Amino acid sequence: MNFQNTLIIICLFFHIPFFAQFQVYGDAIDEGDDTFLLTSEQNNELGYIWNQTQININEPFELEFEIFLGCKDGSGADGMSLIFQPEIILSTGLGGSMGFSGLNPSLALEIDTYQNGNGDPEFDHLAIMKNGKANHDSPENLFGPIQAKSTNPNIEDCQWHILKVTWDPQSLNFEIFFDCELKGNYNGDIVNEIFNGTSFLYWGVAGVTGGLNNIQKMRLITPSIYENIDEVPLCIGGTIPLIAEGGYQYNWTPAEGLSATNIPNPLASPEVNTTYIVEITYGCDQTIFDTISIFIVNDSLPIDIGPLDTFVCENSILILDATAVGASEYIWSTFETQPIIEVDQAGVYNVIATNGNCVSSDQILVNFINLPQVEIGNDTSTCVDVPITLQNKFNRPDYEWQDGSLGNSFLVEEEGTYFLLGENECAAIIDSVYVAFEDCQNVYIPNAFSPNNDGYNDFFTIYADDDIINVRSFQIFDRWGQQLFGVKNVLANDNALRWNGTFKGQILKPQVLVWWAKIEFRDGSVKILSGDVSLML
Repeated sequence: MNFQNTLIIICLFFHIPFFAQFQVYGDAIDEGDDTFLLTSEQNNELGYIWNQTQININEPFELEFEIFLGCKDGSGADGMSLIFQPEIILSTGLGGSMGFSGLNPSLALEIDTYQNGNGDPEFDHLAIMKNGKANHDSPENLFGPIQAKSTNPNIEDCQWHILKVTWDPQSLNFEIFFDCELKGNYNGDIVNEIFNGTSFLYWGVAGVTGGLNNIQKMRLITPSIYENIDEVPLCIGGTIPLIAEGGYQYNWTPAEGLSATNIPNPLASPEVNTTYIVEITYGCDQTIFDTISIFIVNDSLPIDIGPLDTFVCENSILILDATAVGASEYIWSTFETQPIIEVDQAGVYNVIATNGNCVSSDQILVNFINLPQVEIGNDTSTCVDVPITLQNKFNRPDYEWQDGSLGNSFLVEEEGTYFLLGENECAAIIDSVYVAFEDCQNVYIPNAFSPNNDGYNDFFTIYADDDIINVRSFQIFDRWGQQLFGVKNVLANDNALRWNGTFKGQILKPQVLVWWAKIEFRDGSVKILSGDVSLML
């Protein structure tokens, strides 16, 4: 057996005539990996995929695949249909036509996510229609409409759903399943009553949008089929990965020599010749089986690419070295063929080596670790007696502050430099700030002024920077207690605060006056200040 450029993979063999070959039409796109985009988030799209092999409905059949109806509920539309017809003919109807309008003869199972009238119920629903009619109130409505998912009236939920239909020509029974729940059935002579005796039909899936839209997709859910590898010659003491795909449950037997029996990719290290059987459960509890035989060759080919679990740091490269004495060929799960590779992403990496007589392998799980993220801001200041809280922009309660405390925030009550240390396996990152404390009650009120209109010191007022939020009250009195001037709730440096030394329109004689002020500062404090001022001419 030639192992050049070959990854040892379990082959899953069974006959699937209905999933043999698809052709896309209209707006549909083959995305690969058995996934098809039927419509994008664009209005008035119609996309089809049609199987190119006819099925004989005089024989029983079962179709099962997954559908994705999009993420927009009230603003999304319109749905998709599973269609059967003797020839591949495409409809031109959009929106509520559901992709089968005018196809006669035809049988269509619609999965409708929008209420267009025509008997549509309020919930997303299933219905069977014939001969290109999408009106549930018409005689062409053979089954339904019925709510698609019994636990939720909405299936435009960003989730994949399983659609399954079965046909039994003996009982003339056509059954519908949604997410593995039997929703109902149509009983009738499809061949003669709909297709006029024609039993060979094409089948396809249509997705359609109209004045609203949704991303709508279809994909196959049967296990993948790979190149057949029945036997593997394993070096004595060696290990080989067994890989199966496409199911949601796995059971490997026998357990001897396996790292696990219930995962898709166990490591096999048997000491004697062993045939392993895997049971794969997929879809609506369907199962398939396959086998692979491993026979031990009395030859040694030790491979060690490091501990089973390791890591790669952000912006770094991890070197994996599988060099083994005597190995002539290598194949990695990345399809590289040299013994040493570089990786910068998380994942499971397998390597298989052969010396011409046998194979051996090793596996490593690489975890990706980001560098620590620390950001507590820029240098800042606060008012005396007003603490400030430093906060790490990235929520990491395990990081360490300058005093050894842990947490995502730190209360600063004294001036100084503060820092936060973030540390992991990859790096130690520090961010620091300087916090200053300053007087937030700066204010200047002069003790004399001369209102003689010479342009100098003509007014008596309160001078301040942005420390003052509001002058709640400012009053001036003579020595007998008579109020000469007063204002309330004025901003600092406002002209309304200025007194020109007049009372009732007359300039007062030189004298000593008393003032009183109630001031709100930016540190939140409110203070009452008072003093004397000399009026001079």
